[in-house]
Amino acid sequence: MNDARHDPVSPRPRGVFLAVNASFSHAGIAAGYFKGIAESAGWDWHTEELVRGEAVQPALVRVCALRPRMLAATFYLFTRQVALSFIRRFKALQPECLVVAGGPEFLGDNRAFLEAEPAVDLAVAAAVASSLHNRPVRSDMALFGEIGLAGELRAVTQTDRRLREAAKLGFTRGLIPGSRGAAKLSVPGLTIASSRSVVEAIAMALE
Repeated sequence: MNDARHDPVSPRPRGVFLAVNASFSHAGIAAGYFKGIAESAGWDWHTEELVRGEAVQPALVRVCALRPRMLAATFYLFTRQVALSFIRRFKALQPECLVVAGGPEFLGDNRAFLEAEPAVDLAVAAAVASSLHNRPVRSDMALFGEIGLAGELRAVTQTDRRLREAAKLGFTRGLIPGSRGAAKLSVPGLTIASSRSVVEAIAMALE
């Protein structure tokens, strides 16, 4: 269920809040909070409701059709598995979308989700470095990659698809892990750079 009927081709960024069993939890509180902030920032905002035990495919189709830039969800004990299942399937279809998650069943218990999507490693590292150095991440750059124990960047799946989706969202630069195939990648409208280390990649990503 959407909060408003927006133009499906609106140029404004779009966010979706995933409310699982909303009538039996406090998900509505977070949904209203996100909606207020998003709309004040000029975003289109939608709420998609799920009921535990029902098929997620119809909701998945609706959310994918919106092509959101951000998907948010609140995790509770009785909604966690449904929400995680939905988000994993959604990220497989739209890996470029930012996921914002919180709630009592997410704090300190997000290892399984992050391990399933190692491509977020580089983006998280860049965000931390941005905060530490008080330098913003380049707004025109999409970046992703897995970070190894020695600080090396590892290639992830669907690199070409992620870059193409980034270009569709308006990014003009992409930063990916260095690999044999990285130099061969070409996406119209996107300048692609690669790096083999997180230190080098962060230096490239910060303004």
